[in-house]
Amino acid sequence: MLKKEVFNRISTMVLCFLLIFLYGCSETAKEKDTAATDDKEGSQTINSMEIKDAADFFINTEPVSWTDTGDIHDIILSDSGSIVDTEYITVEGAVITIHRGGKYRITGALSNGSICINCGKTEQVSLLLDAVSLASQDGNAIAIVQCGELQIYTAADTNNTIMSTHDVQEEDSTANAAAIFSKEDLVLLGEGSLEVISAHGNGIVSKDHLKIASGTYTVTADGHGICGKDSVCIKDGTFTITSGKDGIHAENNDIAASGSVYLFGGVYTINASGDGISASHTLQIDNGLYHITSGGGMENGAAHIETDKLFDRGDFGNRMKGNPVESPIENPKTDSDAANTELTDSDSVSCKGIKAELALEISGGSFDLNTADDALHVNGNMSILGGVFHIRTGDDGIHADDKIIITDGEINIMESYEGIEAYEIIISGGTITVTSDDDGLNASGGSAEPYENRDMQTVSRENACIQISGGDIYVDAGGDGFDSNGDIQISGGVSIIEADADSANGALDYDGEGSITGGTVLALGGSSMAMNFDNHSTQCCALINLEQQINPSSV
Repeated sequence: MLKKEVFNRISTMVLCFLLIFLYGCSETAKEKDTAATDDKEGSQTINSMEIKDAADFFINTEPVSWTDTGDIHDIILSDSGSIVDTEYITVEGAVITIHRGGKYRITGALSNGSICINCGKTEQVSLLLDAVSLASQDGNAIAIVQCGELQIYTAADTNNTIMSTHDVQEEDSTANAAAIFSKEDLVLLGEGSLEVISAHGNGIVSKDHLKIASGTYTVTADGHGICGKDSVCIKDGTFTITSGKDGIHAENNDIAASGSVYLFGGVYTINASGDGISASHTLQIDNGLYHITSGGGMENGAAHIETDKLFDRGDFGNRMKGNPVESPIENPKTDSDAANTELTDSDSVSCKGIKAELALEISGGSFDLNTADDALHVNGNMSILGGVFHIRTGDDGIHADDKIIITDGEINIMESYEGIEAYEIIISGGTITVTSDDDGLNASGGSAEPYENRDMQTVSRENACIQISGGDIYVDAGGDGFDSNGDIQISGGVSIIEADADSANGALDYDGEGSITGGTVLALGGSSMAMNFDNHSTQCCALINLEQQINPSSV
């Protein structure tokens, strides 16, 4: 069916195109990158990223029993005066402070007040929200100043609302402005629902680890939705997040190995003005359902200038030899990723779907991503070991500054500027469909450097490559189909490439070596930039130039 659809489109192409047909009869080169395909048993390392299991985070988090009422203290919220049943709780006006560890059931409503936890450094505090409505006009609605760990439960079949309408001033710490704020580890779980609203700050913040085991959460925040400084770890739950910055955010610039996000499951609907999910260190996703819109969606993607349109392709040889070539436009627009990669509490224009600084690993889950900027982005290495992806983006579908490894999964990049971009693209399995305005697969990594300032002698990097040893790949590119500033090496799989038929692009474009030693490749594109595989190949290939349009039925 896929080949039939490709052939049916040939009649609409220009008069000449490149057809390369390669068939590999052996399966000799379908080796997967062992660093990315080991079975996950507890913590291990993939591409310099330590892979964790949910038990690593929740092994010491024992659920508190709420059936034994003998050791539970009650807090009844009321605008006419809140009621408490122990001396370990003080009430000063509308501020309720818990001074000792224990279990506390909270009920009632308070329209302008707060709950503060300030007890011993090793004392655990557990709060049961039982049909609570709590709002604060002056700061955090719930503030954890000190304790061993705070657990917030939502009682079964209850709806709870925590709100802060505090107007954050410039001199205030915006990182601390949240409806729920904790200086300690914070654990959320339960069988009820929790709505968190922050009119001028973040929704839920922990300055240590933020862990969520279960429950239903609706977060509306002017800043970040859910934020952990050391990490955000989510085992399960249902989340609806609307945020003025990032939906889920982890950032710690003080400790090198902190600022990670771990998602082991859950259902997420995220509408973020910034990034959908962002980590300043590593990001690991094992499972879950993700519906993410960032930056208003792909319609808000930045305008691009195709690199091939910046220079006459007749000057291609001069550029690659390092000879100066004048740019035909003044101050061409460039990608601004380099200015947006640093994660800070200040406003950011980064509008990516899922973003990490050091490493990103996805082994499962279902993803519906509609993003103004890159849908999947990492400044280091990325591994996709499984999952189902439906991507619409105003920029790259999948981008890594260094390496992308794909071993399995169903990836459908329906709309993009460039489909998959990294210095090294290594594919050994999966089903991948790419539709792009420019290059389909681009082994260059891109650059934020203005074109007129680039040293064209260094554009082709020694380790830039596209390596394909397995998988089914279909590319419909408005630019080059497979474009590598280094090598293209194909040893397995099935690749069908349909590139733009104008003179500035080709189905295959490489600056190093181009070899085929196995697999099947069908490449269609313009003939003036046509490239065949070179003499490093070990199986036959044919390059056919046609000078007139053909009828699909004659192919």
